[in-house]
Amino acid sequence: LTLYTASQEAERRLRLDEAISKWGLAVIAAQENGNKAAAGWLYERMGAIYEVQQKWKDAQEAYEAGRKLLEGNGDAAAQAIMMEALGDCSQSMNDYPAAQRWYEQALQANTGAGNELWAADNAKTLGDITYLRGDLQAAQDYYRRALAIKERLAPNSLDVAGIFNNLGNVARFRNDLQAAQDYYRRALATQERLAPDSVTGAGIL
Repeated sequence: LTLYTASQEAERRLRLDEAISKWGLAVIAAQENGNKAAAGWLYERMGAIYEVQQKWKDAQEAYEAGRKLLEGNGDAAAQAIMMEALGDCSQSMNDYPAAQRWYEQALQANTGAGNELWAADNAKTLGDITYLRGDLQAAQDYYRRALAIKERLAPNSLDVAGIFNNLGNVARFRNDLQAAQDYYRRALATQERLAPDSVTGAGIL
């Protein structure tokens, strides 16, 4: 607890290298006391600081160590968070195949645990990745999966407008201009209803 408090204080003062060092000592203390779950989450804190420093490889190693400690503890949400963080690091290093694999694992974990809105966010991110990789059919499938959940659980959200816009982009690049126009109109209608004077709405126009 002392190390945890000291680490937080170092973070607050933006002494990030000191914070990482103290988080590392806290990990050792947690493991020595047999608390694998606490050690796993402490690795997550280390990874987050490395991300702030744009030390993606170090962040990836910290998240992977945390994921392994949390593995098999029955907490699917914790596993999914680590997988998403590993996906983020892979994206930051332009390793899109690895990012896709991590997000797919996170999607499976969240779906299995019934964390539907988290699963929708995973599916949307996978849509973004596959779109960038030129796999338009996969992007469309992921976006539709995300949209189905969001329309059911968060119908009055800007996320829905964003996914409609993404589906419009996919349809446009597949040269299905009628479908693209329909998606853009639905995106615009949702955007104008929820945020009528937004720059995003102007972009859809």
